[in-house]
Amino acid sequence: MRFARLFAPAIALAQLLACGGGGGGDPVIGPPPIARIDVSAQAPVLTVGSTTRVSATLYDSAGNVITGRAITWRSSDTTVASVGNDGTVTALKAGPARITATAGGIDGSTDITVNDAPPAAVDRVTVSPSTRTLEEGTSGTYTATAYDAQDKVITGRGVTWTVQDPSVAVVAANGEVTALRPGMTIVSARIDGRTATATVRIEANYAFELIYGRYDSSSDPAVYALDIRDPAAVARPFNLAGRVPQQAVPSPDGLRVAYVVLNLYSSAIYVADRDGRNPVALIDDGSLNDQPDWSPDGASIAFRRRPIGGGTDIWVMNSTDGGNARNLTAGHGPTNQGWPAFSPVLPDGSVRIAYSHAENGAAQIWSMRADGSDRRPVTTSPAVYDDQPGWSPDGSRLVFQRSGDAIFGDIYVVDATGGSGRLLMQLAGPLAGPQVSPTWSPDGRLVAFASRHEGSYYQVYTVWFDGTRLARRTSDSADHDFPRWMMLTS
Repeated sequence: MRFARLFAPAIALAQLLACGGGGGGDPVIGPPPIARIDVSAQAPVLTVGSTTRVSATLYDSAGNVITGRAITWRSSDTTVASVGNDGTVTALKAGPARITATAGGIDGSTDITVNDAPPAAVDRVTVSPSTRTLEEGTSGTYTATAYDAQDKVITGRGVTWTVQDPSVAVVAANGEVTALRPGMTIVSARIDGRTATATVRIEANYAFELIYGRYDSSSDPAVYALDIRDPAAVARPFNLAGRVPQQAVPSPDGLRVAYVVLNLYSSAIYVADRDGRNPVALIDDGSLNDQPDWSPDGASIAFRRRPIGGGTDIWVMNSTDGGNARNLTAGHGPTNQGWPAFSPVLPDGSVRIAYSHAENGAAQIWSMRADGSDRRPVTTSPAVYDDQPGWSPDGSRLVFQRSGDAIFGDIYVVDATGGSGRLLMQLAGPLAGPQVSPTWSPDGRLVAFASRHEGSYYQVYTVWFDGTRLARRTSDSADHDFPRWMMLTS
């Protein structure tokens, strides 16, 4: 009994504690649930490459801030912006993205916008190489580089290329400079308002020079020579005997010159040394004799002859004294032939003469053997007027002038075996016509002709055999015509 009396109070105390004690105290509760999440960004608008921080504030249903909860982050477009575990957002490319925070199964988000980074300002530009020398007709490419104020290279900017003197060289959009004639000019590159320059010097090494006729209002026509290798060269006159010398044609070796002298009612053909001395009248018979051309061996001269009251034919004579003159085209009948041009010695050993055969208001290029046999057409277009043929040095092609059928004196090329012909300057398109007197250079690279497509005067131009690299060779206030090539002797 004593044992029961000793432990009864302890049992009663234990029961009291199990029921919460005698005072009725607060029950124990867990962490409050999250009701919403507010997300904000320090900079909602970013530029590519920049960063910002986003933060999340958690609230319970009573609006009380909840702290100490784990938060996970995600981006709606990870190609536009990425977000790290600490809420750091990195802008990757232009566009919109939504950054979301998740905690306790509840999401909150904010929108950001990424813009392209503003372009770095160009502080300076360089052009490389700073100077170069090109051979006439060749090309070289320049490179422009832009730098910012920290001297870092800027890429992806457009470059505008120009040259100071486009008659010396031309520049393409990629910085490629093509040399047109001897001289020096400045090449400029402009990037975002900043400009840098380089120099280009053009040289030429030809074994020949140009001769041509020159006419102005203050003096009689005269024949001039121009060394196209020298950018500072001044055209020099030939001292040719006769009242009005014109249509000068050098011999193949460059030692003599055949030319036409106008008389009052006729014209004569003379030959003189290249310096104008020792002139000899080869034919001066009261007829119109003009358009001389030398045989490749220099022994004969072909020319156009029109007796008073007659038609025109192609004749040939000895180049020393005018002897053995004979008509090569009498078989054409009462038609007009003109502009004879000797070929080089052809692969079969023969020599031919190309000429213009005019009939019924049209003209075609024909060719024949040097003795007048085997006459046959080269061009056959009936609605045009083909005139002034000239042979390529290898004898494979002919250059000539074509007019008519909406063609106003353009330069064409045709195979010597025959064809319809093609426009020489196809890439540039037809020049404002007319162009006259085309002639091939002895090395086959250039074709010279006269044109007034750039002004009121005929000037002498050259173009490369492929119809590119047009270059102006004369520029004074006078008309120029009948360009021909003279071999240099020293």
